[in-house]
Amino acid sequence: MKNLENFGVQELKAEEINETNGGFWNFVIGAIAGGVLYDAVKYVYTTDVEGYGRWLMENGSAGGPK
Repeated sequence: MKNLENFGVQELKAEEINETNGGFWNFVIGAIAGGVLYDAVKYVYTTDVEGYGRWLMENGSAGGPK
């Protein structure tokens, strides 16, 4: 660390590290938001693209009936 002080770099305190990284709760909120976005895009894509969602509901999975 003494080498870095020659370049004007200072060590961060624990509180500053958490503020920089965003902390644990920002990760949790981001993961939930990412999951919701993924599910929304998947739903829209499978129901609206060429009627695949309707076909899937009527005929079962692509591998055969459920």
